[in-house]
Amino acid sequence: MKKRFLALSLALLMTLSLLTGCGGKTPAPSAPAPETKTDQPGGAGPADTLKLTYATAEQANMAAGQTSYWVVEQIETRSEGRIDIDHVGESQLGTDADLIVQLLDGTLDIVAVGTSAFSSYTTLFDAVQAPFLLNGYEDEYKLFTSEEFLSIVAEVEEMFDIKFLGFAENGFRQFATVTRPITCVADLKGLKMRVINTNMLTSYMSALGANPTTLAYTEIYSGLQNKVIDGEEINISSCASQKHYDVVKYISVADMYCFPATYWMSGKTYRAIPEENFNLIKQCFMDGAERCFDTLLYELDDAFLQECIDAGVAVNYIEGAALKEFQDIAEPFLSEARESDPKVAAMIDYALSIRDAG
Repeated sequence: MKKRFLALSLALLMTLSLLTGCGGKTPAPSAPAPETKTDQPGGAGPADTLKLTYATAEQANMAAGQTSYWVVEQIETRSEGRIDIDHVGESQLGTDADLIVQLLDGTLDIVAVGTSAFSSYTTLFDAVQAPFLLNGYEDEYKLFTSEEFLSIVAEVEEMFDIKFLGFAENGFRQFATVTRPITCVADLKGLKMRVINTNMLTSYMSALGANPTTLAYTEIYSGLQNKVIDGEEINISSCASQKHYDVVKYISVADMYCFPATYWMSGKTYRAIPEENFNLIKQCFMDGAERCFDTLLYELDDAFLQECIDAGVAVNYIEGAALKEFQDIAEPFLSEARESDPKVAAMIDYALSIRDAG
């Protein structure tokens, strides 16, 4: 049996040799598929392309949301296609609270979250939204680019293994009410007011004489409509874009505190990408902040306020002695925040210096 097998093998080899000698060609082996070279934390993609997932809960028509879209376009354009951003907005991957969890565990590459989203993890950012810490957008931009604020950022980066990219703003918070306008502190007495869920702001609203409630953002409209709440503290852009002007009758402008968006990259992603890519991404976010605070916020605030007025909302401005009363009641909360951490105290002192200088 073995001899027969050897004979057949020799015959086959002789046949192949004859074919080759007569000009026949032995087929070349298939070349292996080229290996996909990628430095993408988020998965495979074109060679040398960095693909990142960027998630936000921002509304596309507001200043922070528009800033995100502009930044993504700038990153892809300036990198000449070297960086590809998968921008998932409008809370498709969750609220700020959900996004910060995914940032910290490295599931998402970049997220946009409000500073208040950090409240469950650290109090270092709480004072940023202290009532009447700042006079307006110009003061806020100075604060967020100051050594004092960036010192806190550096500590947060170290604590949570994340990298700060930049910031934007959704609009200073005002009073929006159903039953009466707010012209002084006494007008808030007994009103059920929806506030964001921070200890400082709920305590401050109580000090003003109101009854604060932390109703979910998606339930505010129905809460106002069904008289579960009498009003809210909110930015004008949200009031307009969420059509709260259908149910509130008054907007009282006080510029109580800022409502920033902050942009962060996970430490896992930061370590996986070339430094030049990180620097380009960060520069685009910082350029977006400058654009947001230079023109975009003012244009959108005017447009959204006019939309509310056109819908029949009456607008008044809290000024002079009435405004000072609100500010005076806020002072103990600023003093308490100063005692929480030396870096926080330095940031508050800087903010107050630019506020008082203006």
